[in-house]
Amino acid sequence: MCFSLYWFVQLLVWLIVTAGVVAIAMLLLPLLLGWLGWAGEVVMSVIRIIVAVVVLVALVWLLYDVITCLGPAMPRGR
Repeated sequence: MCFSLYWFVQLLVWLIVTAGVVAIAMLLLPLLLGWLGWAGEVVMSVIRIIVAVVVLVALVWLLYDVITCLGPAMPRGR
């Protein structure tokens, strides 16, 4: 069921939910970690790196899914 309407809707829902969770976390975490001082800044930097890694892994997964869907339709070599 590659590139079906269900697949597209599911992709949009995941993108919206992920963006919302990341936005809320990035707003609240500096407030919650502010009392730690410089250690809070380090923790926030680590959290930003983890969020970036999760987003990049999700992007790789999405690209893999797209390439897998296109696989049979792509012309083969000799």
